[in-house]
Amino acid sequence: MREPRVDKAQRSLKGAKALLFASDNSRETRGKKEEQLKASVDKRKLKRTGRTAVWSLRTRPDVKARAYELAKQSDMLISAFVEKALEAYFETLKGGK
Repeated sequence: MREPRVDKAQRSLKGAKALLFASDNSRETRGKKEEQLKASVDKRKLKRTGRTAVWSLRTRPDVKARAYELAKQSDMLISAFVEKALEAYFETLKGGK
């Protein structure tokens, strides 16, 4: 038998936090519980981007390393970084036509 209180909390991160922190709000306990909660959340679902097309390509290792480095410096996902780079390149092609 499921408890409605648990089901409601499982539907959202905010609800789960409220349920988790309801009993003890000391900073130490809250920090530990928050870390446990972060570890249990499926982070893939938090980063939905609408990207559904899979595209695999081969590059030189130095190109791949540079792309990942620049994406990390820009605080972007590699997919978003590559999209922006390609869009910028496409814009240069439009201007040359």
